[in-house]
Amino acid sequence: MQSLVENLSSLASAIRRRREQLGLTQDRLAALAGLSRATVNELENSLIVDLGFSKLARLLTLLDLTLSLNEAGPPAATRAAIDIATATRSASTSYRTTLPPEEFVRALHTGEMPAPYRAHIATMLDEAPVPVIVSAVRGAFRRAVPKQTWRHLAKWAKELKCTRPIWV
Repeated sequence: MQSLVENLSSLASAIRRRREQLGLTQDRLAALAGLSRATVNELENSLIVDLGFSKLARLLTLLDLTLSLNEAGPPAATRAAIDIATATRSASTSYRTTLPPEEFVRALHTGEMPAPYRAHIATMLDEAPVPVIVSAVRGAFRRAVPKQTWRHLAKWAKELKCTRPIWV
């Protein structure tokens, strides 16, 4: 799996290679794309701080290049189990008992919060990193997450008097 830096470096190399194949200078490519030569140079040298998607898309179109997205990390089923386990572990750090992953998944599917784990779920909703919660929800469904699941979480947060603004 490539890191973000490696991906940007690959993008930079592809842009430079294609520009050279087309016989374009950085100046000419910049003019065609409505960019400055400095921007093209920074992009080709992986030094660009912020280009913006529309500018990058215009540049890639000119060079007849495309971007593709691939899921990162382990296979989906493995990643789902890891994400759910991480979320339930983070919800259980202050408690003697642990929120079982299967209980959490069942609760997400049914919308019924398991009474013995109310405090665990409150801790998760208030304190777990948001990406951990999102990953756990995604992992519980494998495919599309029903909108009602997010409504369940918001309802639980209100019921549990969670203070995190994302649930309001």
